[in-house]
Amino acid sequence: MNQTVSRSTRLTHVVPAGRSQFGRGAIVAAVFGLVPAIICLAQSTRPGMGAIPYDDSLGTGVTFRVWAPNATSVAVPGVFNGWNTTSNFLIKETGTDLWSRDIGASKPNDQYKFHINGSVWKRDPRGRKVVDSKSDSSSAVI
Repeated sequence: MNQTVSRSTRLTHVVPAGRSQFGRGAIVAAVFGLVPAIICLAQSTRPGMGAIPYDDSLGTGVTFRVWAPNATSVAVPGVFNGWNTTSNFLIKETGTDLWSRDIGASKPNDQYKFHINGSVWKRDPRGRKVVDSKSDSSSAVI
């Protein structure tokens, strides 16, 4: 079988849909050679817990990291994504109960919460500031 593959669409690893921790978006990105889209779906290599703003040679945004030992998924809804619970999923760090990701769309003073297992809302226990701390709808501020 002869194949011609250009350098921009070369695949090194194909994962059946539904079996990747990155979901269909990463598979589509890989097929079309959009490698930078996959890179943003990796766990964070930056240190710290909670929401840590960054501004370095790789860009600006916020690193989110939370300890969630019983989680099967962790998303970060906030003002930066219209409180969308189906975007900005964190990635489980190998061999730990930590979940993390760098999110470039978020910035200091944005409100956010963690959305765990698709149903549980949790305010960041390491949040530096809390809005409406007397109610269940309170959220953390970066």
